Amino acid sequence: ICEPRQYAQNGEIVVALIRSEEATVKRFYLRKNFIELRPANARYKRMRYDFSDVLIQGKVIGIQRGPEGIK
Repeated sequence: ICEPRQYAQNGEIVVALIRSEEATVKRFYLRKNFIELRPANARYKRMRYDFSDVLIQGKVIGIQRGPEGIK
């Protein structure tokens, strides 16, 4: 579940649009010279982007799973 907004605080999980082409859900960190997006799965690499490459679409505020996701 996503709350629409165009900004994020460090450490928040966001929906981000990358280069107007690809949407992703990652943890957001604003650095001095770039934006860092971190996946929840530590096996994947952190990603760095120029400020102009990332558009925040919203903050993740919850997860809803269907019946097949309940175990």
